[in-house]
Amino acid sequence: MKVAILGNMNNNGFAIMRYMRDLGVDAHLLLYANDGVGSIAHFRPEDDTWNIERWAPYIHQTPIVNSLYNGLTGFYVLFTFMMAFKAFFRPTSEPCLHWISRRWALKALGDYDVYIASGIAPALFHRIGKKLDVFYPYGTGIEHLGAQEQTSRLPHMGAIKRAVTLKAMKAQKDGIRAARQVFNAEYSLTKDILDGMGVPFHPLTIPMVYTETDIDPALYSIDLADVLARVGQHHYVLGCSRQVWVRPSHMADDQWLRESKNSDWLIKAFAKLGKERPNHNLLLAISAYGPDVKASQALCRELGVDKNVVWMPKLARKELSVVARGACAVVGEFKCVDEMIWGGVGWEALAAGKVLVHSFRFAPGRYEALYGTPPPPVLAVSRQVDVYNHLVRIADDSEFLNEFGMEASRWFGRYCGAGLARRWLELIGQTEA
Repeated sequence: MKVAILGNMNNNGFAIMRYMRDLGVDAHLLLYANDGVGSIAHFRPEDDTWNIERWAPYIHQTPIVNSLYNGLTGFYVLFTFMMAFKAFFRPTSEPCLHWISRRWALKALGDYDVYIASGIAPALFHRIGKKLDVFYPYGTGIEHLGAQEQTSRLPHMGAIKRAVTLKAMKAQKDGIRAARQVFNAEYSLTKDILDGMGVPFHPLTIPMVYTETDIDPALYSIDLADVLARVGQHHYVLGCSRQVWVRPSHMADDQWLRESKNSDWLIKAFAKLGKERPNHNLLLAISAYGPDVKASQALCRELGVDKNVVWMPKLARKELSVVARGACAVVGEFKCVDEMIWGGVGWEALAAGKVLVHSFRFAPGRYEALYGTPPPPVLAVSRQVDVYNHLVRIADDSEFLNEFGMEASRWFGRYCGAGLARRWLELIGQTEA
């Protein structure tokens, strides 16, 4: 079976490809033209492995842009271009630059037995008359369809841009309906949208973290070496989620409730720990990543903890995994949304065998009912005070940290990684003609 995985947001596609090749499948990664570019420049295959030479023959660059416009027919793109020219007396080249013809799309996609994809793939495959075997969304609410970062901007768009966006969203919806299977583990907004479309899905997470242990420190970047030097021999807690907690003006309160990661909770809990337990020996290492980094740094200064916080530059995942292995615990995000599972941060912590502090709002027995596995070991957060209580235990109980970490590693080995990839392959086998 020859498998193509189109799209590499968060290096998900690269991880899936490696797991499948380890399991004997001739899997290939097809990169979108804008994978690993701009704000996602750290999501390149070479940022997720210390041995890119091993995998390079199975990675192929395509000219396909992961863009709204690639769900639209050529007529509609041309019409939009002409309307923009008429309305503003100047052309907007964006639709044309991001659009690919059917002929060139088919050539770029090649000839594989099975296609697995994320991003704009459903709309694109539907437009060019090609069957998409598996769609797995990477964005909460589904990228190019119901992701709130997109839908919250609709009322603020001009008439032409809004019309284009709505047309492309419909194309994405039609494409998802046409896909043979959908894999999804996000049971809040994503599930709501799929249910509203009448699209069933398999409750599967993404095997997004591929672990490597044989690492030569001589390969460390200057940034990674600097971070390791700054944390030194200290015990430290790693916070590596994006800093997202200040509501932007375009987003309503109810929308923001789903979007905020409440990143300030960690900083406030750490400050409280310093006041109530001034002799604790923890440092806090935080990724300087996300729209609210400056607000978080200002909060650290305001609360007087900035000297005990190590701000890390945006590191490649392979480098962040090195930092995670040295941490006492890894802290993710604190979303106030029921039945929402984590992304890469959570899986990276479990893969590293570390205590994970993260929002985990599942009623007793509910996780097992949804996913068919025991729940992962996690220090669950529902309220701000939970973060403080977990930090106290992390600071006080080294035996607990070791036992919890070993449990996390065992759980990951059984229900994620290769085991999860096998489950994907079992279901993908059902898509073959």
